[in-house]
Amino acid sequence: MDHKRYQEQLQSLEGKQRETASSNRALKERADLLQQQRDTAVAENTELQERLLQEQRAKTSRADSGISKEDWKEMNDRLDLLIKENDKLMEQNKKERKETSRLRNEMAVQAKELNSIKQQLADTIDQLNVAKQESIALQNVNQELEKDCKAWQDELEAANEEIQASHAEKRRFLNELHVREAQVIDLKRSLEEITARYHSHVEESSALATREKELMNTLKLTAKDLEDARATHASQEAQLETLKRERDDALRVSRGLEQRLATADQQHVELYQDKEKEIEKTEEAILEKEKALLREQQAQKEIQRLSEKLKTITAKSREMAETEIEMLRSRHLAEKRRFADDMAKLETMCANLQGQIDRAIRDKRAAESELEKSTRHLPTDYDRLTMTLDELTGKLRTSERDKMDAVHKLESVQHKLEREQHRFEKEKQQVADGSEHAYRRSRKVERELEEMKEDRVKLLATIVQLERSLNSVTESKHKIAASHEAEMTALTERYEGKINELTIKLQHLGDAHGKTCRDLQVLLSEQRVMAERWKEETACLVDRHNHALNDVRQQLARCQHRSEELEGQMLRGEARRKEVMTQLADEKKAAGRVMARLRELEAALEAAKRQNAAWSARERELAEDRKRLRTYSPYVYL
Repeated sequence: MDHKRYQEQLQSLEGKQRETASSNRALKERADLLQQQRDTAVAENTELQERLLQEQRAKTSRADSGISKEDWKEMNDRLDLLIKENDKLMEQNKKERKETSRLRNEMAVQAKELNSIKQQLADTIDQLNVAKQESIALQNVNQELEKDCKAWQDELEAANEEIQASHAEKRRFLNELHVREAQVIDLKRSLEEITARYHSHVEESSALATREKELMNTLKLTAKDLEDARATHASQEAQLETLKRERDDALRVSRGLEQRLATADQQHVELYQDKEKEIEKTEEAILEKEKALLREQQAQKEIQRLSEKLKTITAKSREMAETEIEMLRSRHLAEKRRFADDMAKLETMCANLQGQIDRAIRDKRAAESELEKSTRHLPTDYDRLTMTLDELTGKLRTSERDKMDAVHKLESVQHKLEREQHRFEKEKQQVADGSEHAYRRSRKVERELEEMKEDRVKLLATIVQLERSLNSVTESKHKIAASHEAEMTALTERYEGKINELTIKLQHLGDAHGKTCRDLQVLLSEQRVMAERWKEETACLVDRHNHALNDVRQQLARCQHRSEELEGQMLRGEARRKEVMTQLADEKKAAGRVMARLRELEAALEAAKRQNAAWSARERELAEDRKRLRTYSPYVYL
């Protein structure tokens, strides 16, 4: 509306200017014409005056009674009056010519000022519109920056809370790790006790198995095969089936031997019936053997219970290790996602800030260019704006360098995180493979222990039967020593060889169990080492996370500082806009003064027109007077 009103006022001023120029041209033409008429009238008056004076001088001496002195005096007075009026008109004409020239010059100056004011008014209106748009844009940018700063503060508080939570969680995990280490130490101590007890039971079994050499010899080949299979089991699983088949063959051989022994028992039933008294004598030894067998069975049950406990402990340790690994993995993935989200947010924020900075720079440049256009007549302001522009340009370059440094730091942190993630994945895969391999080994060893336990039970049953057979054979040997001495010697040697083989088998089984226990100890040691390494890596990750978070905080502080600088620049721009508005108001006042001056000039032109009209009337009166003088001059001449 103001712009439209200004345009209407400018159009009216231009119309008035055109009217004034046309009226000035008409007045100039009229003044020139009046000047010519005045010059003509002055010349005629001068000529008439001279003629009258000459006639008066010529006729003075010969004046007759036809003209009275009163008429002559009146005519002289009238001539004097005409001369005075002529002089007065000449003076007024000079003054009017000077005034007309002055008005003409002043109108030219006012026309130039009016054109410059029109141009300045148009430029000022454009600058005002641009300044309004820039003010609205800067206010929007300020609101967005305030929102961003508030969001950054909220994110920083959330990050601090997450850091505190992560520290608490780290302390909790360290406490749990200490508890787990104590549990591992207790388990190791329990395992050592179990191993010691197992060795004691093995020693007792060895003491009892000294009489089972004959049966143990038949299983010597199977024990060697099992030992070879256990040594090469990690890389040759196919041989396990072969060993199982060989073991089945050995069991079948044992069953065949048992059948043969049963046949021998049946063959010696008659001898048993004949030698009942000697059997009664040997029952005490058999009872002692059965007690030893019961102790052996109790030891086997204890071994089985301890093996089950060891299996349970191993499974629990593995589950706990897997649970901790899964928790660490999920936590690491969550931290990685959170870091990725934080990096994406920071990159988005940096991009938004860069866009806002670019827009602010463009707006500042546009505003400064407009201000430069509007303030070209103020060199001090121009110099000050130039210095401000240079300072803002330097600050802009500094902020751009800071932004590039922050972007490079973010990229380096991201690359480091990616490398750490890749290394973590590889180590996690290695740990998982090692855990899986150890679990398979433990399961395999457990299966072998179960099989060995079954074989041991079977062998013990066979030993019991063989001992009974041996006792019966011994009793029968005493009775029929004379008739069956050679046969009993061979049978005794064969039984002693079997017992020796079974003893060797038991020793191998004890060695295998000890090796299994040692493997489990090694596995627990490896798990403890892995737990220590996980703890160290977790501490390293926490340190890197804290370092990255400190970098992000520093970048946020720099961004906040840059936002404050932009707010200061915006306030300075607002002050400059107010200054421009003040200058615009001053220019409006100057335009009002020009309009008042134009109105004064119009009034002066109207007064000049009226004065010209009065001059015209006066000239007409003078013309009438000249006509009267011309009509009167013949009478004067007569």
